[in-house]
Amino acid sequence: MLISDIRQRFIKVVKELSDEELSYIPEGFNNNILWNAGHVILVQQRLVYSLSGLAIKVSDDFASHFKPGSSPKNWQDTPDRGLVQDFLTTLPEQFEADYKAGIFQTFTPYTTSTGF
Repeated sequence: MLISDIRQRFIKVVKELSDEELSYIPEGFNNNILWNAGHVILVQQRLVYSLSGLAIKVSDDFASHFKPGSSPKNWQDTPDRGLVQDFLTTLPEQFEADYKAGIFQTFTPYTTSTGF
């Protein structure tokens, strides 16, 4: 299974769920499915663009909603689900185009919190 296949399944889930289902935070958890979708987007941006010394393709406001340690419990406003859905599709496409264009010239190695 390719990463694009996984992403397509994730997009399908996000599109099919109601706002209530996307916003539900299960007992014992700090985040919901909408946060997880936004977090996937932000982490990809930071791991690829930031570690290459390039600007990420999302706003500071978007990043603040989905950064590690954030939670929908603390949101003053709910991020637009349409924007999250759009980014799930368009940003991987943008990454592929940027990669083919050769914009990634440097990269700073980084070990994730899970040891990768």
